[in-house]
Amino acid sequence: MWPSRLQLARPHDVGKPPDLTDRSTDRLTHEATSLESAERSIFHRLQKFLLVGAGGLVVNLGGLVVLTEIAGFHYLVSALIAIEASHLFTFAFNEIWTWEDRRSGRFANRFLKYHLVNGTGLGINVGVLFALVIAFGLHYFAANFVGAAASAVWNFVVNHLFTWARERHE
Repeated sequence: MWPSRLQLARPHDVGKPPDLTDRSTDRLTHEATSLESAERSIFHRLQKFLLVGAGGLVVNLGGLVVLTEIAGFHYLVSALIAIEASHLFTFAFNEIWTWEDRRSGRFANRFLKYHLVNGTGLGINVGVLFALVIAFGLHYFAANFVGAAASAVWNFVVNHLFTWARERHE
């Protein structure tokens, strides 16, 4: 009878049944567990991000109404101020809650990266809104919802990988 590959690798164990708890099995089990944990972690982080985003939407819409209806600003000026207030709100809560475990490096760098990412997300939102209204005749409210969803995906992924990137260990 020919020895198994495991037996060839360890000649002193010839004739013994293979040890299923060897290091390679432990490593595979650890990798599978780590992958499941990472999937749960990213889903949990996404949930936090969406809750923070919902709070940011309240700040945005509330600021828009207050600045336009009560303070008397032009709605576009109100929108710019409300959007920035929303960005400040969402940055703060994402910083202290969503990515609390990834706050390495300088605060100012994360703040600037966040604004860069979310500014691009704003462009995505407006671009989708414009395209759906013009090209497909979709109502602006529904089109904005689709644009906001596209922007949220962009903002989450890029902020996760760029703004609050995991530290690289050499």
